[in-house]
Amino acid sequence: MGRKGMNTSDEFSNEVAREIQSAIEAAGISNAEVMRRTHISQDYFYSRMRGEKPFNTNDVSRIAEAIGANAFAILIKAAEQSDLGLAASYNEDRDIEAEYDADQGA
Repeated sequence: MGRKGMNTSDEFSNEVAREIQSAIEAAGISNAEVMRRTHISQDYFYSRMRGEKPFNTNDVSRIAEAIGANAFAILIKAAEQSDLGLAASYNEDRDIEAEYDADQGA
């Protein structure tokens, strides 16, 4: 199996994009409004939403702030959906339990 380029989104990055879209929809805000609030260009935003490139943690934080969501919760939900070998639970009181399975992780 070939190695993906540095800017190609992997499974986790694609899940992050899906969770961002879900959080945007749950907030009842349009993608255009998110881009306006975060000063992220349309090309930048949609290339990441399509999985051509990954969002970085600064992007996730800015988007979460713009929509009133929790960036960490977005990342945890994405981790739960991907095959990272990370079993995590999170609640709004910031109680975090995570167990890393070395056999599953990178």
